[in-house]
Amino acid sequence: MEILLVAAILVILASMATIGFNAMQRAATANLAQSEIHAIEQACGFFRVAHLRYPSSLDELMNRPSDITEANWPGSYLKTNDLDDPWGQPYTYQPDDANDRVIITSPGPDRKPQTNDDISNVNTNR
Repeated sequence: MEILLVAAILVILASMATIGFNAMQRAATANLAQSEIHAIEQACGFFRVAHLRYPSSLDELMNRPSDITEANWPGSYLKTNDLDDPWGQPYTYQPDDANDRVIITSPGPDRKPQTNDDISNVNTNR
């Protein structure tokens, strides 16, 4: 009987640790997405300073646009060519010239855009 009680206690403790670990992992993944969005936002800012406009797409951060000469192209503005969020979905990008900013959004862990778990540089719903 005592062995069963000890085993039950161990099972309860293990399940509590797993639940805590999963919550920490979800938070860390969301923080990673926020960091990646910030890095993309900074790259867009550097692009704007160099070329007097925001990129029309995220692809222009890595590949020279046709309206920019090779002499004026410093190379990729990002260290990686992977523009997917931690859940494997592409970041959405929209230049907002009226407000002098860019809007970068991840659909978040549910992988569905425009839901409460979306992560953005403009309005984070977490």
